[in-house]
Amino acid sequence: PVADAALHADALEEACALEDENVAAGQMPPASTAMGPKRGRVSSSASITGPIASITGPLASIALHRRPSGVRTATGQNVDGDIDEDEDEDDALTAEPDILPKELSTHWTGFLTEIFVFRNTVMPSLLPQIALAFFLGIFAQMFKRLMCGADVVAAAECQTTFDITGHQVVSVSLGFLLVFRTDWAYDRYYEGKQSLGQLYNGLRNLNVCFVNYLRENKPGERAAFEASGASNLHGWGDAGPQLTDSPSRAPRESFRSSIAKITEDRAELLRLTNVLYATMRHILRDIRVGTPEGHEVTDEDCVKIDATGKPPLPDLLREGESERLLALMPSNRCNWIAMRIQIITETHRRLGNISERAAFEIYQQLEICLSAYKSMERIVSTPIPFTYLHMLQFILFFFVFSAPF
Repeated sequence: PVADAALHADALEEACALEDENVAAGQMPPASTAMGPKRGRVSSSASITGPIASITGPLASIALHRRPSGVRTATGQNVDGDIDEDEDEDDALTAEPDILPKELSTHWTGFLTEIFVFRNTVMPSLLPQIALAFFLGIFAQMFKRLMCGADVVAAAECQTTFDITGHQVVSVSLGFLLVFRTDWAYDRYYEGKQSLGQLYNGLRNLNVCFVNYLRENKPGERAAFEASGASNLHGWGDAGPQLTDSPSRAPRESFRSSIAKITEDRAELLRLTNVLYATMRHILRDIRVGTPEGHEVTDEDCVKIDATGKPPLPDLLREGESERLLALMPSNRCNWIAMRIQIITETHRRLGNISERAAFEIYQQLEICLSAYKSMERIVSTPIPFTYLHMLQFILFFFVFSAPF
């Protein structure tokens, strides 16, 4: 996975360099032909702008998306140099039907077809109650005919029936409770969807920052201390420059890491963003809900197997990291991953490989990701008050099942 991340990062840098050269020469081709003859379009699952490719792995994107036929670069080429001529499709537009939002059909028969949809609806859980209400209604009618005869047309004419006044009084409060419950549920859904979008945007922006900020200077670019003038240096001597208290403005000749180290840490940061999303997904969904087939998933299964991950978490972890994650509480793992991202970022800020402004942007985006995670965790861990639900279910039960009488 680290090698894949390095390939994608290098390919993005090459594409940016080629674009800069074309702009400088005044020969910038159209976007559709900028990268040469017909090539496979850049897949959104292999780019930094396509986090919506899958809800289970939005950042398999820039770093760790594996393909059976080899790794493709950002220009549509495989590692061996071959061009995918027949893979001209955007993965962001081909999502699984089960994860797409459902909407009512616009066809003229949609009114009937949408009502009797069984799969992926609440119908399976409601069928027992509907069947019970149906047979109870038949029993109530037969009982009234037996006790009061077939000529009864009003409830007051039969002693075994309820007066309609009680249902009319209860219906007002019941309607208010149902509307309040529905509005509450939609607010939770909307807030969860909003937080998930913030998480996607934050992780995508983190990857953009890593690729663009953590790199060596290109030809013509100057180091921070050169661009700001001699005010950052007290003087030059045989021992080299005397530095100010701002390590990010130190000369690169004094503190610069090797290109290999920068590339390695950049790939590590891209890998950690995938691990960060996976740990959040486990605590928010997999451990609570289980597999799509309804099977229970344990914490150890999430870390060592991760059947729903794309890519699975074991493919992203280094040796010994699975034991380290299992030693931590599931809700605290994302904080540990965020700490590692901050350590790498701060190290390169002190070495001068990342400016203070870029480091601040990375910290800010990481804070957005953690805030979105805490918001989603609050939603899934805060149920609707039991007293309210019990009162609603109690009134609704007697209202529905006493109506036939």
